[in-house]
Amino acid sequence: MALISGYGDSLKAASCTVVAFKNGCYYRKVLIKVLNDYQLTIDRIINVDSPQSLMHCVSAGMGVSIMPLILADTADDLHITSLPEPYAGVETVFITRKTAPQTAALSRFSEMLTPPAPNKNR
Repeated sequence: MALISGYGDSLKAASCTVVAFKNGCYYRKVLIKVLNDYQLTIDRIINVDSPQSLMHCVSAGMGVSIMPLILADTADDLHITSLPEPYAGVETVFITRKTAPQTAALSRFSEMLTPPAPNKNR
């Protein structure tokens, strides 16, 4: 997870504009928490609908945001700051439609993603 901006270290500013997806977005919640924890004032929030819009707004200097590093690394004109713990990790889950047929391949894949149960003999 990385903080992105069109200019230097945004965590040292007194206030900023946030570029984020609409209410309910996990990344928006994390960004607001980070800024509040660093006692930064949020002047306003610009709502966007796509990662590309978010990156364009930030690269134009309209505000700051956060996104997975793998996405942020695709842009040459963004200042990228890795977030410190405990903000850096994002829980990611594999999802399917509840009524989707459970094929053998899907079942096996889900099993591969599930960590093994702890060995009770230890």
